[in-house]
Amino acid sequence: MIKFPARSSARRFCGSRAVAVAFAAMVVSSVMDLADAAAGQSIREYPIPTVASSPAGIASGPDGNLWFTEVAGNKIGRITPAGVISEFPIPTPGSGPLGITTGPDGNLWFTESVVGNVARITTAGVVTEFPVPFTFLGLGDIAAGSDGNLWFSASSGYPFVGRLTTAGSEVDGSSLGVEVGNSPPGGAGGVTVGADGNIWTTAVDRIARITTDYEIDEFPITTADSGASQISSGPDGNLWFTESKTNQIGRISTAGVVTEFPIGTSNSGPVGITAGSDGDLWFAESAVNQIGRMTTGGVLTEFVIPTAASAPSRLVAGPDGNIWFTETAGNRIARITATVAPCPPGGTTLCLDGGRFQVEASWTGPDGASSRAHAERLTSNTGYFWFFDPNDVEVAIKILDGCAVNGHSWVFSAGLTNVAVTLTVTDTSTNQARTYSNLQGAPFQTIADTTTFAACASGTSSGAAPVARASDPETRRSIDQIAPRSSSAGCVHTDTALCLDGRFQVEVLWQTAPGNGGAGHATSLTSESGYFWFFDPSNVELVVKIIDACDIEAGHWFFAAGMTTVGVELKVTDTLTGDVKTYGRTADTLFRPVLDTTTFEHCQREVTLDPRVDDCGPTGSMWLVMQFSPTPIRIRAGDTVVWTFQDGAGLQGLHSHSITSTDGSFDSGVQDGSFTYAHTFNEAGTFSYYCRVGHLVPGWCGGFPGQRPPHAEGPHIEDETGVVIVAPPR
Repeated sequence: MIKFPARSSARRFCGSRAVAVAFAAMVVSSVMDLADAAAGQSIREYPIPTVASSPAGIASGPDGNLWFTEVAGNKIGRITPAGVISEFPIPTPGSGPLGITTGPDGNLWFTESVVGNVARITTAGVVTEFPVPFTFLGLGDIAAGSDGNLWFSASSGYPFVGRLTTAGSEVDGSSLGVEVGNSPPGGAGGVTVGADGNIWTTAVDRIARITTDYEIDEFPITTADSGASQISSGPDGNLWFTESKTNQIGRISTAGVVTEFPIGTSNSGPVGITAGSDGDLWFAESAVNQIGRMTTGGVLTEFVIPTAASAPSRLVAGPDGNIWFTETAGNRIARITATVAPCPPGGTTLCLDGGRFQVEASWTGPDGASSRAHAERLTSNTGYFWFFDPNDVEVAIKILDGCAVNGHSWVFSAGLTNVAVTLTVTDTSTNQARTYSNLQGAPFQTIADTTTFAACASGTSSGAAPVARASDPETRRSIDQIAPRSSSAGCVHTDTALCLDGRFQVEVLWQTAPGNGGAGHATSLTSESGYFWFFDPSNVELVVKIIDACDIEAGHWFFAAGMTTVGVELKVTDTLTGDVKTYGRTADTLFRPVLDTTTFEHCQREVTLDPRVDDCGPTGSMWLVMQFSPTPIRIRAGDTVVWTFQDGAGLQGLHSHSITSTDGSFDSGVQDGSFTYAHTFNEAGTFSYYCRVGHLVPGWCGGFPGQRPPHAEGPHIEDETGVVIVAPPR
């Protein structure tokens, strides 16, 4: 790389004046459908109302429409994604509008190549022109720079690049235009902004990089006299350009490394180029009436345009995900569908319905922290996301084929969260995308979108929408007929019951009509979450989870979210306390999320009973001590404490032990071997306890609580007295 200083002949904009014209006559065209299919692509053309207008530049506007220049028609055109065209005359006759771009101010900016103006048009069609002093330059392409200004190309014998503020004035007192270093004479080239924030332009046989401070680097193109034309920032972080004379597509890295790829059709005359939403590069083959698509690896596909000798010129990726281009000789605006690459599965991406639908999610917490969600696939059409912990399911989503019902694919999503969530679903077969959002602090409301994604194969469907079927008569019963499970029965996972957190039994009955229903089939996801399916194992209907909030003295929280409209009765049993809660939803209503933070208030705390030993002194015997961990422990009335013997000293079977309160309110009795004891504290207060027997072991020096080893010197450990502090009920 060789760095060249700006030429001393660089000029500045002096005394620029703005001419504002509040004039925007509008003409609405008819739409002509000339759809054609080529290699799986569909091209549709829209005639421009003004005859022989010679459309050239095209840009995706901030209003969701496409805007284009009409060189011979002296107009700016606008076309909606549906193909409705409007035209706006330019005040200066014969101005020759050429390049166009969306500016940083939300307006469209374009060059007037013949009269030397840079102009602005609002989305309402109001045109303002800014004359520049270089009327002989021949203005060309234009782009919005990373510095908030407009950068445009021109010709002053040598390629030239200028800069203009959105107010139409020079940026500062320094030179506002610069001829491109060592480039040979030639016309105005393409202009774009690279991933590095610099301005990149084509200059006959080389590519130039210009910083916003006018520092210029030039990189010769490998093939001599290539006729470099247009340039675009690629999806891979490189710059891609067309070589009209040598029939190639060029790629240059931001470090200046050039690679060239030949075009299959000879003498194709490549001109405009743009990055597509599918991750490929699209370009116009003006001389042979084709559109080319090239992957970032150089794989080429070409598509013939229906109208002969249309001379495609410039291209842009539209708001609908398709590629739009101008046909200069054909006097049309055309659209070619861009088939995006198949959904790439990954740690933050779900690929559903055979990889057709790509789903991604992001979250934002109350403290402003945010991140992309982690994706976990469940079935071919269902998956979920977790945010903070892999065990904590937050949002579930499924895609159903409803083409046989209403000609659409259906999106259902349910959330077990109340943080802000953004969920994006993209149909990779059409590049159509839809974003769904959940507000901070609000329970995630169930999504049932059956109308957005309408791309079904004509006359085909991968299957009708699920229809509820009657189940075995033995399962057609009220949820209240499911017998409550006591703590003695324990929590058991079955085909129709989930066991969450080792304690909470969750069961579901569904119903579409009297006598038509059944029990939901249970599937565990994590120790704290699971889901139920009703009709098909691949069709997840209900997702549930339990959150242990005992650390903040808030009990257990139960969350449920449904992706179904059938009637649901959901029953949760706390097998430790026998508490039961039933939640119901009637048929034909969308399942509203359950965020129950009050029903299951009782906690269970774990305490270990750990034997420790210490040297008794000169006798050579050992002193056996019992430790409690943790202590003190804080709970609320109604909570349960479970003590478990931990034989860390290898003393199993050599001694016995107990959990005994000092006030006599609870006592496990003396136990041998493995040992677990639970007690529920129903009243507030402070309760002390100890291990009352079991320290006298033959051959050992022993003692009782409070006794010290029979030696005065050396370290020793005493029995600790455990403490449980019980607060009043919630």
